[in-house]
Amino acid sequence: MLATVFLLAQFAAAGPPQLPQAPPKTGTGLILGRVIDGGTSQPIAGALVQVLAMGAEPVSVFTSADGQFLLTSVPAGTLALLAAKPGYVRDGAHQHYDEGLKLITTEGERRGDLTVRLWKLGAITGTVTDERGEPVVGLMMGVAAEKWIAGHRRLGTDAFAAQTDDRGVYRIAKLPPGEYVIYTMLNRSSAPASLAGDKQAMENAGLWIDAPGGRNALRVGSSIVGGSDVLHPQLRGDGLYVYAPMFYPGATQATGAKPVAVKSGDEIEGIDFTLRPQRGLTVSGQVTGPDGPLSNLPVNLVPAGSADFDTEQGGPLNSTVTDAAGRFRFLGVTPGAYQVRALKGPHENHAADVVLIDGAADTGMVIAAESVPKPAVDPLRTEPTLYGNASVSVTDRSVDDVAIQVRRGVRLTGQLEFAGGKSPDAEALQNLRIIPAPADGRTLGWSLELYGWILPDGRFETVELPAGRYVLRTSDLRGWEFDATIWNGRDVTDAPVDVGDTPLSGFAIRFATQTSQLSGSIGRSNDANVIVAVFPVDRARWVNHGEAPRFMKSATPDRNGTFSIQGLPAGDYFICAFSEVPFADWQSPQMLDQISRSAVRVSLAAAQQKSVNLTIARLR
Repeated sequence: MLATVFLLAQFAAAGPPQLPQAPPKTGTGLILGRVIDGGTSQPIAGALVQVLAMGAEPVSVFTSADGQFLLTSVPAGTLALLAAKPGYVRDGAHQHYDEGLKLITTEGERRGDLTVRLWKLGAITGTVTDERGEPVVGLMMGVAAEKWIAGHRRLGTDAFAAQTDDRGVYRIAKLPPGEYVIYTMLNRSSAPASLAGDKQAMENAGLWIDAPGGRNALRVGSSIVGGSDVLHPQLRGDGLYVYAPMFYPGATQATGAKPVAVKSGDEIEGIDFTLRPQRGLTVSGQVTGPDGPLSNLPVNLVPAGSADFDTEQGGPLNSTVTDAAGRFRFLGVTPGAYQVRALKGPHENHAADVVLIDGAADTGMVIAAESVPKPAVDPLRTEPTLYGNASVSVTDRSVDDVAIQVRRGVRLTGQLEFAGGKSPDAEALQNLRIIPAPADGRTLGWSLELYGWILPDGRFETVELPAGRYVLRTSDLRGWEFDATIWNGRDVTDAPVDVGDTPLSGFAIRFATQTSQLSGSIGRSNDANVIVAVFPVDRARWVNHGEAPRFMKSATPDRNGTFSIQGLPAGDYFICAFSEVPFADWQSPQMLDQISRSAVRVSLAAAQQKSVNLTIARLR
């Protein structure tokens, strides 16, 4: 096996034989500009500026002391201009400019006075001490970035983190300008003692607890409890004491957190925490399904404030798993309002064809190869989704009678329809993904992956979905554009569907070969940070239409000021070009309201091609 891995690595490193390639093209164009700090407008020296083009060598230069750059030998064609410097970011909060400024140049063209803004990264630092004033060493500190999803303020769980040092000091660096919530990453897990040492069972339930006697595990009666490797649970004469999660400046849930604003280049100091152990209580109960108690079912105790996160399993959690009798027990629960949530569903099978290579390690020669195909039918597509929840209020005593009746999710089924009676090729169709997206833009966490697939007869079905509101979308389909979702004759493309206890059929997802296009010009601009945003006039569509509503789109104009936005459904829209307020999410209702006052109103019919000329609005 080691020889196999060694040879596979050698084979991959060697790569396929290299064929002769045509020499890269060069040009005679010239671009002159400057790079400045977006927060101070001061020049940035030593920034790397590049022009990238297909089939051409990158043209690169560093900015001078006054932030100026001069690029020569620029080829003709469609180019991308990028600027970067360690410690700076190109509006990483929105990804508008990750591919650089689009330029369309002719041979020998000269361009000057181009301005590119970079934003200096910031940092948040502070000290964590315990009840004795001693530094807490090795504790992970989380930072959740505020963002807007489906018209709601959320906290991103893909945030930055840092560990306290031997002084109890943490420093979370490389933060783009924005607002952040800082908290202690103190998750807690409990499990029946019968599972102690059963690593596989623990992993299946999403728990990470050592066997009793390990670094982070403690036996309490018929359960084991785990937590931070740093702040261990303490069993005292009057009960179990734990260190509860804390959100700056001292809240136990995210709803009480005070965001910390970081501007370009800020070093925010003094974001300190003092942690004290609290007597932990118990929340216990039983999970039952249609056929009786459910064993080995993951259960989470979720603070009421978790709705602020972009996933239902965001922020600090208290997790456990049911025993053979369907009973669960959370240990170390501090007072507060909670939801007890049971959820288990299928994950997509990512198995693929695997090639096994064997041979002699000293020669690197392949002497055998075998293809192991993936199963014809993904067995995970037949697994059920089980879900249930209950509200719990913990005050000064344990709660021991929580009853959760688990329900089974339901599938959405339907067919695909293609304009003109045509259809895509079989390979493209089999790679198509059906996406039932929660209308509020939040994900359900790792316990269930929401997706759907194409059946052999051309129909589609989804995984079993928990009750909620969903919008149906699809992945890209080569040569086709998503057009509409129809449910029993009613257009629900942009209207969330309420899913309950009854399977829903009669969906038709329609595709067209023609799509709408809204194009135009803002005129030539030297500002590389201009975007064009389109959004509905109907304010009801600003919220609860999924994480990526198809009627909210943006584009970056090219250097000539031209832009194009495709795939908008028919309707009335606001369209506006603006030099974006740095790191303010333009899809928040507050920003949309502000932008609408400077926007142009335009009506678009299905598959219509329309052009509109804009001037750059100044929103500040």
